[in-house]
This record gives sequence, structure tokens and C-alpha cells, in this order.
Amino acid sequence: MARTTINDVAKRAGVSVATVSRALRGLPNVSASTRRRVEAAAEALSYAADSRASSLASGRTNIIGLVAPDFGSWYVSQTVAGVEKALAAVGYDLLVLGVPRSPDREEVFAERLATRRLDGLLLVDFFVQSELRTLLLSDSDLPIVAMGETIEGLTSLTIDNVAGGRMMVEHLVELGHRDIVYLGGNPTGQKAAADVLRRVGASEAAEAAGHGPLRIQIVSYDITGGRDGWHELQASGLPTAVLCGSDEVAMGFMSAARRSGVEVPKDLSVVGFDDHEMAEALGLTTVRQRVRANGIRAVELLLAQIAEPDLPRENHVADLELVTRASSGPPN
Repeated sequence: MARTTINDVAKRAGVSVATVSRALRGLPNVSASTRRRVEAAAEALSYAADSRASSLASGRTNIIGLVAPDFGSWYVSQTVAGVEKALAAVGYDLLVLGVPRSPDREEVFAERLATRRLDGLLLVDFFVQSELRTLLLSDSDLPIVAMGETIEGLTSLTIDNVAGGRMMVEHLVELGHRDIVYLGGNPTGQKAAADVLRRVGASEAAEAAGHGPLRIQIVSYDITGGRDGWHELQASGLPTAVLCGSDEVAMGFMSAARRSGVEVPKDLSVVGFDDHEMAEALGLTTVRQRVRANGIRAVELLLAQIAEPDLPRENHVADLELVTRASSGPPN
């Protein structure tokens, strides 16, 4: 027998998923009759919410939830490290809500949110769609900060990925490069918003410099993707410089290039994005985003909302910085 989901309860009760979520967590702005109908539907379908949800509905739990698509990635792990440090300093616990990259991920997330009582929620590069946006925006009693995505009506902390892409190209143009390739993409095949914006900025800077359209090579967003990108470019013709959508892509690319006898930057310049802790050791020129510090900043924004629920919901933009190291130089 198939497992009952929050969508099943919503259909039986004739209400939205957002209303089911609010009703089962004991939150206000749900009429008594609607609450009874939702509870009856949940009981009839044997849908069991966390027993702590109702009992804690009117009080603080000192628990902050965090949702991200890939906890194995460097970016997410560093963000979580910053979040944990900031929460520990003020006596809060962190509850990680793992949500798989799958077609039903938003339903899974809505269900997990409905069965837990949290003081606040952090979304890390989750990129929610329309129905889940409605749920989050309707849940006005739950303070939320989105990292990496701007959601109108929610507080967010982002970086200017377009500006970061421009920085990469402008640095190489100043060095005299004209034949530049951008390596980036997404290992799951889903749209990676940050990477798309970095490409936009890089393309704008290339065209502004009179170089015409930027060459773009789509690879997976990891070390393997960088290695694959090297072999693809080696077969199609090497440029004088390569922009990588992340430092991990750059690491894979440089490793493969050096094994093939190509010297960086004598034969080929490479620029990354992130400032991974290995970037300095490898001499990688990169666009630095202070990932751990941004995790701490996101917690500060969330705690401010918890303390003052009427604070305006705004987008905050974190700083970026080009860090020049040994992997970039004039074209040979």
C-alpha cells in the first residue's frame, strides 16, 4: 500500500498543502472548522504528524531547520559549518531536513515541514517552485531566510553572481586574453541558477570587451566535470584561458591539463569561483565568496526575524572579491 502524503490529506480535506501544514502544526489563521476537517482527513488516511508539533505550537523550540539539495557539496558543507557555529553560540540546535533531488522533492519537503515545529528555517540553494513558494509565504509565523535565491516576501542573502562572472572575464581581458572558454553546468541536469548567472556576467563582459560571444562548455559541476572539460577542449581546440563555474571544476581541469603536459598559466590560464580552501594551496585565481561567514550572516538575519517578527523582508547582498594567484597570467 502506498504511503499517505501531505498531498493526499490536502485533496481529501479540500484545502491547499499550505493549509494542511498550518493546521497540523497548530498555527493560527486556520479556522476551527478547517482545522477539524484537516485533522479528520489526516486521521482517516492514517497520516501521523509529529506529536511534538501541536504541543509546541505556542512556544519556542530553540530548533532551526536547514534545507539544502546536496549536503555532500563543498559549498553546502561550508555553509552548514558557519550556521552551526552561529547557532551554537546562542544555544540553538540545528535540524537538517534532507530533501532529495527528485520530481517529488517539494512534496517531501512540505511533508517534513508539516511534521516539525521550528523556530526558523534556512533554505540553502533550494530554489523553490510555485506551490512551495505559496506555502512558505503563507506561513507568516515561520521566520525564513533563503540563501542563494531571492524570493519576494522572504528575507534572503545572495551574492551577485553576474558581477562575479564579469570579474572573471575582466581580469583575463586585462591580462590580454581574447580566446576564453567558460566551463560550468550542473551534475543533475537541473538548472543551476548561480551558474547561469555567472555565465551571463562573463558573457556580458566578453561582449563589452569586443570579444564577441563567449565560448561555453557544459560539464558537471565538480572535479570530474573539470577533467571531462579538459578532454573535450583538448579535442576541439584549446583556448588561452578557461573560466570555471566553481573551484572544484577548476581543480579537475588543472589536474588533467598538467598530466597532459600543459603548464598553468604559461600555456593556459585558469580562473575559478568560490575560494575553496584548496584554492590557495593550488595557486588558483578565483572569485572569493565568504561561504562560512555568509552562513553566520544568514543566522543573524534569521534570529533578528525571530526576535522582531515585523522586520521588513529584504534581500541582502554579500561581498565578492577577485583573488589573484599563480594560475592566471598573460597569454603565451
